[in-house]
This record gives sequence, C-alpha cells and structure tokens, in this order.
Amino acid sequence: MAYLIDCTPGRIVLAPWSWVDAEGNSAWKLRPSLILSDHVWNRANRKAYAMFITSTPATRPNDFCLDRWAEYGLPMPSTLRGDKFQVFDVDQLHALKALLSVEDEVLQWAQTMVGLPMGLVSQSAVDEAVETALAESAGAREEEGNRLEAMEAAAETMREVLVESTGKTDPQS
Repeated sequence: MAYLIDCTPGRIVLAPWSWVDAEGNSAWKLRPSLILSDHVWNRANRKAYAMFITSTPATRPNDFCLDRWAEYGLPMPSTLRGDKFQVFDVDQLHALKALLSVEDEVLQWAQTMVGLPMGLVSQSAVDEAVETALAESAGAREEEGNRLEAMEAAAETMREVLVESTGKTDPQS
C-alpha cells in the first residue's frame, strides 16, 4: 500500500489502538494520535511512533492537556497520554480531514516523555535548519563570488599598470 498520509512529527492522525476489555476480549478503535518520530525514519521503516490522545481530562502526572484542541481539529477537549505510545505501520494510519499539527513545545514534551532523541524535534525545526543552511551557503557563495570578482579586478588593474609602464600588452614577453 502507498504511503498516503503525512507522517511528519507533530501531525495528528487516526491510529488503530487496541485494548482488552473486562471479559478478556480484544478490540481496537481508531483514535486521534500524535506522530512523534521523524518523517525520514517513518518513510524508511514504513512505521511511525504515535502518542495516544484521549478526551478524558488530564489526571495523571504524565498527561498533557491540549488547550488548543479545537484548532487541532479535535472534536472535544483532549489530553495527550504521556505514558501511552505505540509504533504503527504507516499503512494503518489515517489522515484527519485537515492537515493538523501541534506546536513545537507540545511535540518536544511528547518526545521527551517517550525518550525519543531531541534530534527528532519537528518539521518546522528541520525546515528552519535547512533554510538557515541554505542562506549561509548562498552567503558563502556570494562572498566567494565577490572575492573572485575583486581578485579579477585587481588582476586587470595590475595588467593595465604593467601595460602602461612597459608598453607591452603581453606581460609574459
């Protein structure tokens, strides 16, 4: 199956969470979940780390209340369960109607809760780092180009001085 949904860190998706009920029967339900792992890792492994989102109010020490739940497209006040995360095959994940992402601070809290390296922060942090590197690279190329232009101008000036002082158009002769 094709990798159809955006699995970047901070993205909210629907994932099939399973549980066992009081009678010992197992079941599953699509639940909102926060993607934690880096999209490059997700694509390479066709898996993604996700954290459970519930409508139950935050009551545990590892819970994080999503104050901006409506902006994320969630139907009611929601909580991230810091102690409930799982690895899913990307083919099991479903997109929400809108492309929704949480802020970097929420994502960093969630990644810290599950012990993911902080190098897997967020797509916006990755994008910012890429933009900075490109700008620095362009600046270096421009600076190098300016140096080359200055050296060519200095060489031309030296040729002109040499021609004026010696009358020769070819400095080698």
